[in-house]
Amino acid sequence: QAHVERLRRDGSRLLEEEQERLKKKLAEDLLNSQDDEQESYRRLRVSWDPKSYDYSQDDLNRIFFKYGDCDVVMSKKSGKALVEFHYSQAATRAMRSERGRSDAPLKVTYMDGSTEPKTRTHLSA
Repeated sequence: QAHVERLRRDGSRLLEEEQERLKKKLAEDLLNSQDDEQESYRRLRVSWDPKSYDYSQDDLNRIFFKYGDCDVVMSKKSGKALVEFHYSQAATRAMRSERGRSDAPLKVTYMDGSTEPKTRTHLSA
């Protein structure tokens, strides 16, 4: 009888430990996937009509740096650039606010072409 009780307690303890380990792994995987998701929202695609005004790299640095630390990469094609921010919040502010010059508007989107970050619903344990 005592032997059976001890085995039952040991089994329960092992089950609890395994469940805790799985919870930690799931939380870690979720954080990693959110980091990857945030990474994609640090980069913006910027385009404009170069016939109205051809923005230079310096122009774009001045425009976007006010939202946060960033790097501007000009495309070989005129009228296109990529802006990579250090933080996704800065990229979101820039994407929502920046329109460029009134006579040469900028079109600013995330790299996937969207204008809003995708939201994810999470189930709580």
